[in-house]
Amino acid sequence: MEDTNSARANPDARSAASHGSAGPVSPKADAEFEPLLDVVEAARLLRIHPKTLQKLARVAKVPAFRIGRFWRDRASDLEMWLRSGANSDRQPIDRVDFT
Repeated sequence: MEDTNSARANPDARSAASHGSAGPVSPKADAEFEPLLDVVEAARLLRIHPKTLQKLARVAKVPAFRIGRFWRDRASDLEMWLRSGANSDRQPIDRVDFT
């Protein structure tokens, strides 16, 4: 006699069914996700103070996004921003009003 409750026969099927996915997450999918940097880590890469980075993110002068109360960055986004010439030709940046 065949077991009609496949979740009992296969624990992975129960997990997939309860989470609405077709199967377990492949390790390849995790490998493609770039870790997010917090403000301290991102500021250390840019060699600026974390509060300065937060203020620049708040006024959209630097690529960042907010998750809850916290700002997060991707190192690749910061690198592309720098390479794009955000401060090219050594021109002084515009004065930013952070209020």
